[in-house]
Amino acid sequence: MNKVRIVTDGCSDLPDEWRERYGIDVAPLTLVWGGEQRTVSDGEFFSVDEFYDAMRNGVKMDLGKTPENAFAELFGRYAGDTVIYIGCSSAMSAVYSVGAAVAERLNAEGADIRAVDCKASGGAQGLIVCEAAELAATGADADRVLELIAELSAHVRQVGTTDDLEYLKRSGRVKASTAFFGNLFGIKPIIVSDASGMYRVAKKVKGKRNALDECVDTFKKLVCYPGNPMPITEQTVYIGNADCADDAEYCAARIASELAPKEIMIHSIGPGIGSMVGPTAVALFGFGKPTAEQ
Repeated sequence: MNKVRIVTDGCSDLPDEWRERYGIDVAPLTLVWGGEQRTVSDGEFFSVDEFYDAMRNGVKMDLGKTPENAFAELFGRYAGDTVIYIGCSSAMSAVYSVGAAVAERLNAEGADIRAVDCKASGGAQGLIVCEAAELAATGADADRVLELIAELSAHVRQVGTTDDLEYLKRSGRVKASTAFFGNLFGIKPIIVSDASGMYRVAKKVKGKRNALDECVDTFKKLVCYPGNPMPITEQTVYIGNADCADDAEYCAARIASELAPKEIMIHSIGPGIGSMVGPTAVALFGFGKPTAEQ
């Protein structure tokens, strides 16, 4: 029986530790840095300081189109096996569409590549990828792994916030008027993802510490409920941060004390998602109530 191999793209923000632990290969991203294209390979990128300082200094960052040959090379490493590509939410990025198109072309030539839009990005995508890789490592067949991905995609939750709404405005995530008055009065958005994989502002609070507390409180309500098939004590909680590790540590301390998850992973938000949310963003990821329930 063919082995099932799990691959993903750079929007998943996988820590090196997880990539090595689960044997996951990552398709590179193309970042448009002030008009210049740069390749972000193997989950690594420019230093956090360099990337986010450039954004603070007004350099425009956009996620470009990953070259088809990058996906072809990635899929080709596992010729003869079944490859499951878990891609970033197509509502957030065109990266998945490129990978899916390459998979379709190679399948016509005899490959067995299953492309899945997991309706998630960042740490949420990373959690799904790792769970799928862990199941595949037990010898589960592709259909069973795909079932798990669908189940996880319907239950992965994100709650986040940021100091500066300007970057969300640039990426089209909030209205210009909302960003102006939010920044003027110190209003912080509470950002969640929906069933389509898109971000939306669910609530607004005043002050960064209040926003962090609201994120943790909202996260608790989403992941701690009777009947959750994945109890929080058996989960890994992923906390992403865009050059604001102290804020991530604050959230981690509350989560560790109040929820006691199996593991907490604090990791930098990479350029794929960072180019959309900007510096100072913090996001909490885990599995809870169906994403269709807001």
